[in-house]
Amino acid sequence: MPLAKQWYFPYLATYMLISGLALMLLGVTVMLGWQLQNIALVQISPDYAPMKFNTALCFSLCGIGIMALHRNNRMSAICGILTALIGLTTGLQYLFEMNTGLDVLFAQPFTTTRSAYPGRMSPLTCFSLTMAGFSLMLLACWRIKKYTEIASAFLASLVLAIGIIALVGYAIGVDESYGWGKVMHIALHTSVGYVVLGTALIIGSFRKSNSLPLWGMLPALTCLTAISIGIWQGIISHEDGVFRDEIVNEAQHIKYITENHLREVFTALDRMASRWEVSGGTPKEAWDKDAENYIAGYRSLKAVEWADRDAVIRWIVPLNEFKNIIGFSLKSEEIRRRTIEKAIATRKAHTTPVIMLKQGGTGFVYIHPLYVNNQPDGFLVSPIYIGHILELLLKESFENYDIEVRQQNEVIYSTVAHGALLQTPWKKEGHISYGGIEWDFTLQAKPFAVAQHTSRLPDIVLFVGALVTVLTALTGYTARMSHLKKKELQKANIALEAYTRDLQDAKESAEFSTIAKSQFLANMSHEIRTPMNGIIGMAHLLNDTPLTSEQKEYVTTINYSARNLLLLLNDILDLSKIEANELVLENTPFYVGDIFMQTVKALQSLAKIKNVALICSVDGNCPAIIAGDPGRFSQIVTNLVGNAIKFTEIGTVSAELTYNDSITHVLCTVEDTGIGIPRDKQMAIFEKFVQGDPSISRKYGGTGLGLTITRQLVSMMGGEIGFESEEGKGSRFWFMLPVQKCEPITTPSNDSSYPITALRKEAQTSRILIAEDHPVNQILLTKLLKKLGFTLIDAAENGIHTLECLKERPYDAILMDCQMPEMDGYEATHLIRVGMKNHLPIIAMTANAMVGDREKCLNAGMDDYISKPVDPDKLRHCLSQWFMIPELAKPQPVNTDISNPSPVNIGQFRLSAETPEEEKEILSLFFKQAYDKLSILEVSRRESEHEDWKSAAHYLKGSAANLGMHQLAEQCRNAEMSSHLSYQDASKHLEAIKAEIEKLKIFFNFTGSA
Repeated sequence: MPLAKQWYFPYLATYMLISGLALMLLGVTVMLGWQLQNIALVQISPDYAPMKFNTALCFSLCGIGIMALHRNNRMSAICGILTALIGLTTGLQYLFEMNTGLDVLFAQPFTTTRSAYPGRMSPLTCFSLTMAGFSLMLLACWRIKKYTEIASAFLASLVLAIGIIALVGYAIGVDESYGWGKVMHIALHTSVGYVVLGTALIIGSFRKSNSLPLWGMLPALTCLTAISIGIWQGIISHEDGVFRDEIVNEAQHIKYITENHLREVFTALDRMASRWEVSGGTPKEAWDKDAENYIAGYRSLKAVEWADRDAVIRWIVPLNEFKNIIGFSLKSEEIRRRTIEKAIATRKAHTTPVIMLKQGGTGFVYIHPLYVNNQPDGFLVSPIYIGHILELLLKESFENYDIEVRQQNEVIYSTVAHGALLQTPWKKEGHISYGGIEWDFTLQAKPFAVAQHTSRLPDIVLFVGALVTVLTALTGYTARMSHLKKKELQKANIALEAYTRDLQDAKESAEFSTIAKSQFLANMSHEIRTPMNGIIGMAHLLNDTPLTSEQKEYVTTINYSARNLLLLLNDILDLSKIEANELVLENTPFYVGDIFMQTVKALQSLAKIKNVALICSVDGNCPAIIAGDPGRFSQIVTNLVGNAIKFTEIGTVSAELTYNDSITHVLCTVEDTGIGIPRDKQMAIFEKFVQGDPSISRKYGGTGLGLTITRQLVSMMGGEIGFESEEGKGSRFWFMLPVQKCEPITTPSNDSSYPITALRKEAQTSRILIAEDHPVNQILLTKLLKKLGFTLIDAAENGIHTLECLKERPYDAILMDCQMPEMDGYEATHLIRVGMKNHLPIIAMTANAMVGDREKCLNAGMDDYISKPVDPDKLRHCLSQWFMIPELAKPQPVNTDISNPSPVNIGQFRLSAETPEEEKEILSLFFKQAYDKLSILEVSRRESEHEDWKSAAHYLKGSAANLGMHQLAEQCRNAEMSSHLSYQDASKHLEAIKAEIEKLKIFFNFTGSA
């Protein structure tokens, strides 16, 4: 097929071939120049940067790839890959400041450049060639259909833009447009190559289009935008550079004229001292004349003085102005005395540091020792004003600049307030040094001087560039809209089909969201309750050990906080149950007044903390006992009273329970004097996740679920709920429930407190089997059972092992974990029920607490259900149905301290290992399992077995957390959460886990084999 027939625009094919040939010839010519060391082929002008060998090589590869596009895509892809690799490798060398040897692999540099790496292409060049290589790869890979042409055209547009910006920079003399600062400039012929290369790649993006595509204007807009911004920034950088050079020159000028002035003044005073020595003491009249001439010639000289051998001022010019100085002893002040001592010791002139002068003002004192016939004859003294030096000499500079002069970091002169020089970058540091004077100074341009150096040219360039870009976009848009109008009917049909598909997708998305939400809640319940099992269980065990009163308070706080966290989790699960219509309410008799009073009293401590008065009252006409769900009734009251206390800063919260005999309803009213609810928020106050103040910085926290659940519960009980509120004055919430009166409740005896399925046995003689795959949880449950009086306890690690244990000996009950490897608890329970004639109590343990989980366990044949974290009291409650559990004596407090800033919470660890023998046994078990899991992690990392990786990390996380090894547990959690990792990232997680395990071995001084 002729080449031209493959193109919608046939003449563009010819341009592609010519461009590819030109790029190849350009690259070959420069490479030949490097090999022959011919500077004319490498560097156009001595003032311009040379094209590097690797740059020429990339141009040759791109030229070959462009010419091969219409016949051999594989060749084009290879050329693009090689170009991108060379560019990327060079960029990495800059990024990590390393040298791979790529820059001198093909040719040794022989040209003189300003770069620290003579053979290396500039950063802009490696970036441009990397983009060009990727663009060429995309053009050669036509199997990648979606967005291939757009990505290729965009990358090519960047290459073209960089080339045009560089050429414009060369044309207008702005080297910032084609360089990296003031070094690593792009060569002139490299810029031309970019223009040719970028244009060819852009054209290649259209080579299989039969019309101008919708994104056809993207390359032009990208190129125009990049060019405008590049030239604008280049001009600004150039102007800033010129202005900084001006500040540097001005600082050098100040240094020169100041030091020159000091030289003149010191030289003149030295001449006076020399005449004194030569003449054997100059007559007063001659010195008067010299002093007057010098004071008139140098305004910084305020006076010329002579002091006798004892350093007492005896003569001064001008006398009338400073007559009070006569008789002043220079040795009376420490600074002047030290300077005199230096002058006598060296027989040379010295100056004091900047001080307050006796003549007034700030300056320094010049002191020159005088000698006649090699014998001391007094001192020539002259106070010099620093302000006059700078103000008279630098008057012109002060019009555009501010200056601050420092002597040993102390400001001795400044034209601005202290610290004002730190407010702008337009400044230059300098140093003045002459005749013992050592001053540092900072010169800073004034705001109006900074404003004067900037021109309107950058803004004009940016505005024109933006205008051209917008006009181009509008032109392209107009042309495209004209084309679209011709296919309007077709578009309408396509849109209708797409709308239908979108509706179907939306339906599927909604269904998927529902599934995802349930899965999320299930996972959240499992993940939170699993560690909470360890927290609450260990806190309970710790509470039963000898503790000090302070430790007892800490344990109580831990238990309280953990249970509050469970309440939050229960709110979310309650909402899930309500939405699924699976929340079941109890219908049992209860003392409504007592429940109401107890619930409100439980919140008294919260009200006391906030200094809020909490008032509670029950109408005497209320029936004593009604039928309903006491737990949910208490939950409703807790939510309303708790909210009232939370949103009341000062005042009163009152809760009242009354009875309306005419409609047989109880009415609960909760009124507060709090912040109230804004009128615009009142309509949505019962909606999910809605709060009066939704901002992230709100004062009052919460999930926004309490009132939603409260309204749903009241509705399920057949009642009504409402409120009245005024912002700033408080709120009044009420709910009303129908009453079903009941007979008085009879208290059962201790033996019949719970439904008994069989004659209860003694705990000490009963044998319990724990079916749990986690060894740490086995230890925890074993200790809990021992606390309850059980002594015969065995453990099985999965369902198969459980069945084997039942064949070996009889058991009185099984604590069955639902999720175990090889055979889970559900299947094991089914096989037990099928194979055993006698009923064996099986109590389920699971970290799931979602809707239907309890029913699933009971339907599987289990007798009871305990959710994780296992509550010791609930475990006791559950086991008491089948066993007689003795009462336990409370331990006496002792003075202990289990705090230890170590890689393990030693207090929590000691709860699982109370003796050295137990500690050694647990550590041996833990480290053996840890190294087994490390082996699994190692294999899964190499073979990318993500599920094995996640399972091993999860297992190790659980055992570490239950033993108080929280740093190791955190590392395992990070590895588990990032299960789909690259080999490098997985290696980082694995090394971190190994490091934590080694820390633990060192801490425990563990030397056993793993």
